[in-house]
This record gives sequence, C-alpha cells and structure tokens, in this order.
Amino acid sequence: MKNLSKKTYIIIFFIAKILILSAQNSFTSQEIDFTNEKPSFVSVLGGNILCQPVKTSYGYIAAGDGKQILGFSKLGKLLWQRAAPGRLKPFITEGPADLIYGATTDSTLFMMNSSGLVLWTQKSDFNIEEAPLCGRDGRIFIRGTNGISCYGLKGVKRWQIETEMQNISIPLVTLNDGTILVFLSRTHDGKSIAKRISPFGTEKEEIIFAGQVLQAVSCKEGVALAFSDGSIGLCSVNENGSYSKWTFLKKDSGSAKLLEVSGKIAAIYKNSVYYLNEKTGGKISEFQNGVQNFFYSENTSQGLVICSAHNGACYKEDGKVSWKAKFNPQKKWNFMFASDSGYLVFCMSNWALEVFQTRLNLSKSQDSFIEKKVSPYNYKYSGIKSDDFSGRAINENLEAQMKEKFSQGNFGAEEENWNSLIQSELGFLYEDWTKTENLFYNEKPYFKRNIDYCQRLIELESESGIYFGKLSSLLKKTDDPSLLLCLVRAAGKSSFDPQGELLSSIEIILKTKTSKNDKKLLQEIADSTYEICHFMGRPSFFRKGQEILKYMLYPQFDKETKDYALKTLDKIIESQL
Repeated sequence: MKNLSKKTYIIIFFIAKILILSAQNSFTSQEIDFTNEKPSFVSVLGGNILCQPVKTSYGYIAAGDGKQILGFSKLGKLLWQRAAPGRLKPFITEGPADLIYGATTDSTLFMMNSSGLVLWTQKSDFNIEEAPLCGRDGRIFIRGTNGISCYGLKGVKRWQIETEMQNISIPLVTLNDGTILVFLSRTHDGKSIAKRISPFGTEKEEIIFAGQVLQAVSCKEGVALAFSDGSIGLCSVNENGSYSKWTFLKKDSGSAKLLEVSGKIAAIYKNSVYYLNEKTGGKISEFQNGVQNFFYSENTSQGLVICSAHNGACYKEDGKVSWKAKFNPQKKWNFMFASDSGYLVFCMSNWALEVFQTRLNLSKSQDSFIEKKVSPYNYKYSGIKSDDFSGRAINENLEAQMKEKFSQGNFGAEEENWNSLIQSELGFLYEDWTKTENLFYNEKPYFKRNIDYCQRLIELESESGIYFGKLSSLLKKTDDPSLLLCLVRAAGKSSFDPQGELLSSIEIILKTKTSKNDKKLLQEIADSTYEICHFMGRPSFFRKGQEILKYMLYPQFDKETKDYALKTLDKIIESQL
C-alpha cells in the first residue's frame, strides 16, 4: 500500500505539471489582450514616476515627483518611498551594492544608501545633464554640456575639467580599461568624435569614428556603438590606445537599439533582431521583430522584452516567442518595465502602478537582476617599495599632503600616482602579514616591524574615498592587537562594504580575537558595525549588525561593554527606520 501510494503521488505530480505546462502554452500561444484583463495587482504611489525605472539587485528604483525616490520589488510591488533632498531631475543611477545616485533640479548631486537614506549632497558647479555614471572603484562621474566632475564615495569632489561642447544625446560610457568616452558636438565630415578621459581627469586621446554614432553601450569588451547607417561596431582599448575590435554591417533597416546581454550584444532593428558575440561580432542568431515603433527593450530571464505604445512581445535568443500582449489603448501610462517572472508593470499617469501577468514562469533561468561589481583600477606602479634601505615610500610630508587632499578634494591627476603607491604598499603590507615566517630567519619582515607605518597606511586607505579591497583580507589575517584596532576603525571610516566582507570579518574578530578586557577594540567594533550598516542600508546588513551587537550582551562581557552595545543597537534600529 505504501508503494502504491508513493506511485500514485508521483503520477498525480506529473499530471499536474503537464496540466500547468499546457495551461502556460495556451496562455502564450496567442496574443493576450490587456483590454479584457484586470491587473494582477495595483500599487498607489505618492506621485508620478519621472523616469524609466532602473534595475537593482532586488528590483527597481525610480525618481518620482514630489521629491520622492521609490524602490520596487522584482514583481513591481512598492517597497519604499523616501524623501530626496529636493525636486528631482528625471533620471537616477544604481551604483555598486545598490547605492543610489541622483540630482535635484538645482543640480545638487546626492547619494542614498540602498534603503533610500540620504548620505550626502554636493552642489555641482554646472547643470547636471544626465544620470551619474559609476566608476569601477565606487567613484561617480557627472557631466554638463561642457564639463565633467568626479566624486568619491563620501561626496568629496576628486576633480573637475572643462571640455568643448558635448553631445549630451549620447551618455558617458566606460571602456574596458575603465576610461570614459565623452562624445562631442563637433564632428568630422559628419563622423562622430569622442574624447577618451582617464578616471583621474586626464585626456588620453581623441577618437574619430567611421560614421555618425547614435548610441553607445558599455560592455566587458569595450563600448558597443550603433551607427546611423545601421552598422554596429565595438570600440576597445589595449596598451596602444583605442581600436575597432569588430564591425557588423547592416545598412538597410535604419539604426539599431543595443543591449548588453551576458557577453552578447542584442541589436534591435525596426523589423529584425540580431544577437552578436561580444568578443568577435559574429552573428549568433537572427529573427523577426514583430513589435513596430518600439521604444522599450529589456533583457529578462524569460527573454528579450520589446514594447511599443500598443503592444509587446518577449523573444528567446533563437526567436521563439515567450509571450505577446496587446495593451489597453484607453489607459495612459508614462513608463513600463518587465519582470523575470512574467509581469509587465505600467507606471500610470494617475499615481499608480498597474501590474499584468503575461505568462506563468516555471523557468529556472539565471536571474537578470544582477548587482554591479566593484574593483580597484589596474594601477602600474614602478616606484620604490618601503624597506630598511629606502625607508618609507610614503613619508610624513606626502602622507599629510594626501590626507589633506582626500579631505578637501580637487586633487586631479595627482590621484593616479597616489592610488598606485597606496595600492602597491598595501600589497606588500598584506604579503608581510600573511606569509609564513622562516623559522631559521629571526628578523621579521619590514611591515611587521613597522606597526606605526602600517597604521598610517591603513588610515590613508580608509580616508581615500574609493575602494581598494584589502581591508577585509587584512582583518581576517591579522592578530596584532594594535593593528586590529586600527583595521576595525578603518573599516568604520570607509563604511563601504559591497560584499559584506568587512562586517563578516568584524564578527570573526569579535568571536575569536577579543576578550572582555579589550574594551577599546570592542567599542570600535560596535562603532564600525553601526557605520557600515548605516552607510550600506541593506536589510541583511542590519540583521548582521544586530547579531554582532547582541553577541556583545553575552555574560562574558562587562556592564560597560553591554551598555555601549545596547546604545549602538538602538542607533542601528533607528537608522533602519
């Protein structure tokens, strides 16, 4: 009987699955008419959406009127609304770890954590024309019609340069080496011209393209370009400068709309769609585009969604249709976005979101909500290394100069040399503190014998306003009490913890490298935990932060430590709200 019951259960399970798949196929075999469908759900907002919602790792964000930034789930449900520092320009940027960047109508740049708490504001010297661009190491670029500025993670302006008149119809984009491409209004015989500028504000070269560029999209290999004659090219950079990596010629269907899709370029034309290999430009697939006069396109785990004002469709890479939908012509909406789970979300003109289901999603495809990665730039340092013969590579005068500039800003091209030196010294510091010592060689390596210099170097890194990526590794590997204290303090000063590694390392230190007598270190752990949680703003950070502080309430810690932990815990809870 038991075996029979088990077999019966399995048969019922498979029949149910077949029925669901059959229902799904019939649901998408013909065009769905939203005129006859009620929304799956409706969210009421505090105003209208001002810009195309932008993907984050957890859903979407958008700028709204009434000085509001809004966060949505992957299904389009409203998660939060937060007050911005002023009336908003119609754009927004998602940074690494879901940090948020925007600008007010008086061109004040601001940064929010992932929960929508404003962390800093800075008034720009020029009118900000488009959404800020994120650099690799956490820096931010903004542009006007004839100027570009760069800011660090804590809002300090790193540099500002003047340019000739820019073509602001093509946004700033980053090349594969981290340099930025700035298109100019000036042309050469009708061909587009761009300046390649380093992340530190120095002009590298001027590039004249083969035709008129209408769109530029950053990708791993460089920048994909859509030309007015329908052709597509990829501009890349090697040790000799910029070069054309490949060209895809198609001159009979107007220009293409480009999307970067997991190592491929999707090129959407009026009547057709091509998938191209990002490295070679070779054609992967080609199929017909059945959506005329399209204005919205987005990659989802179900496929490529293409929509016009009247209808939409979702195509697999081979051209198979996942779903088709006809929109209600009586409804007025300003923007739309598509979810991985088969929902279309309409940002209505009446302060509401209407969400319609296009299909049942049984797919196990990769999530298209991908978090932006962060990493240091590749610096080439050829100067001295700290040792007993040469002394400190960063002497006291240079250290003081760096600290002053990191605090005040506007240090321009000097930054590249400074960052290169800091990165090099941090590498040697890490090597000395993590390598196994030779038992037959009594003298400790240079950085282990110069704790004071190590502390100064770590402080410099934490005050730099960008990401070097060494703090968490050093926290895990270090046992020296004075260096641990400095590292924990530096983690709080930096606050930027995109992968949660700093917070995890601090928890390890608390549980394995402290005792009740380490009162100063325990207070630094509490302070840095709060600073990281407050800066990052993610629910997972708040949970981890509370776990760390609650551990400090255990019986092995004295009343002073417990009271300090409780006070900090209250600050975290208040910050979370």
